Amino acid sequence: MFDIYINKQANKQRIALGKSGEKMLSIIGLNPSIATADRADATITRVEKVAKNNGYDGFVMLNLCPLRCTHINLLPLNINAQICLNNQLQIIDFILASPEPAVWLAWGEGITLREYFLKSLVYVYETIKSEKINWLHFGPLTKAGHPRHPSRLNYQWGFDSFDLNSYILSRVSMPNKLRPSSKTLAVNPQSASRELRAGSSAFNTVT
Repeated sequence: MFDIYINKQANKQRIALGKSGEKMLSIIGLNPSIATADRADATITRVEKVAKNNGYDGFVMLNLCPLRCTHINLLPLNINAQICLNNQLQIIDFILASPEPAVWLAWGEGITLREYFLKSLVYVYETIKSEKINWLHFGPLTKAGHPRHPSRLNYQWGFDSFDLNSYILSRVSMPNKLRPSSKTLAVNPQSASRELRAGSSAFNTVT
């Protein structure tokens, strides 16, 4: 069913899932659920249909956290740093594999529930922000300004460009303990992003 499939640790992690095509759409969500190479779930079904309806003949579903979990509140508060880094590098590789990268940002309000979601996003963005990438959201943003999750969509909606840099710097609904000072933001936005990546208890060395 899906020829793009990367999983690890006896299928407890899913790094990527999708179908190859000439015009690829990368999707970044929060974490994978039950879908495998042979079986779609509700999210993958919606993602594939949206991609096809909008002129993409291939897609790859990626996530800010690779740990499989059907309920986001059951994810651990901390995540192994190497697991997270490996996932981030795979996200970057898939995005840059396309000659004209288009990335559908699709995480919803849940990004605020774990620190490592946002930190992973910042790492990916800071690494490839100099590349020409079409950052997209599908349909209206949530009330708090987050790109909407695929579980809540209308197929009649369309894609619009998303200012990911401003999103990160504005810290939409971000926990205060992750928020750098306004002075730091004003003097050096890159330092603010580095501050997010460094020194957080969201990452540890426990497997």
